[in-house]
Amino acid sequence: MLMQFDWQGDLSGKSGQGIKCVITALFMNQVELNREKLIVKKQISAVGMASKEEIDALRQLRKEKLNHLDRLGLTVRNGGASVFLNRISPGCIDCSRHTGLTVSITRECNRNCYFCFYPGPHKEKTKLINIIKRIVIEKNFMLSFAITGGECLLDINRTINILELIKMIVCPICQTRIYTNGDMLNRRIFKKLQAAKLDEIRISIKPGKKDYEMIKLAKDYIPRVMVEMPVFPGGEEEIKDILLKLDNLKIFGINLLEFVFCSRNAHAYKERGYKLLTDKVNFDRPLHFDYPVYGSEAACFNILEFAAKERVSIGVHYCSFKNKSYGNRSEILMNKEISRRIKSEFIKNRKYNTKQFILKYWVDGVLKKDSLS
Repeated sequence: MLMQFDWQGDLSGKSGQGIKCVITALFMNQVELNREKLIVKKQISAVGMASKEEIDALRQLRKEKLNHLDRLGLTVRNGGASVFLNRISPGCIDCSRHTGLTVSITRECNRNCYFCFYPGPHKEKTKLINIIKRIVIEKNFMLSFAITGGECLLDINRTINILELIKMIVCPICQTRIYTNGDMLNRRIFKKLQAAKLDEIRISIKPGKKDYEMIKLAKDYIPRVMVEMPVFPGGEEEIKDILLKLDNLKIFGINLLEFVFCSRNAHAYKERGYKLLTDKVNFDRPLHFDYPVYGSEAACFNILEFAAKERVSIGVHYCSFKNKSYGNRSEILMNKEISRRIKSEFIKNRKYNTKQFILKYWVDGVLKKDSLS
């Protein structure tokens, strides 16, 4: 039976005061949200969009570039949303399959990059209980787990505790990784991460901040060492130089990220001459409207071509912003079910070598309904 309310009478009592508070809070939240949306729209307008002619030409060039990269032997995935040379991280595979989980444990950061969605010096931290709830909900199909920020190494103890928790709650095969700007790294930190059985570290390289010695040192402690960086239009030559230096270090690879407008600091984008693409990517967030920056993807394709021609040995992966939301609902549900079966097989067959298991299943085309008997 539906509950009947005498709104006029009910609002006069204690419960009515509670209802009024809830209604008032919802109204105020909506007012604040509308205000924030207006600010974001003004920011987008201040940067400006690429012209229709520019975008039409870019789409034609994109098709030609993807065909060319395919002929060079690169792997083109997810309709061109992801392209890689040599190898790709299991975490990247799970990200686009939606069989991984990434959590931000803090928004605190020692940097204040103009293009960051969560810049410093925020102090907010995600409640540990909320992180644990998400892990428990998704643990049955989780094959990869990542910690990001802010800068997660500003709270190294919390980071370590969560990494250790994952291996216990989920299972040893779950591939763990962290994202860091690298400023906090030293031997002591590496030893802590190694003891927590971290599988992968992704170190962000920014212009004017390239600590190759620390990246080299990471190889002594972490199985997979990667560099991850946004690709700015016009910044190709600097990244080509970085790529060759990383190849000499023989790390696992580099992730080239499509550069995206962060819905703030419009002046910083405008003064650099950046323009936005009209195809926004909105991850059901109430505020951010995520527009890739015109020219970033083309720059990434040029770097991939350079890497192939230079015959670099490390993995080079281009991740577009759309790659993070790839796949329809039925595909996502199927991938999650197969992931659950993979974990079940691993748990039943302890004879499996974890490294061999990873090589067997973190490959595109392997996850089929009949892949497990």
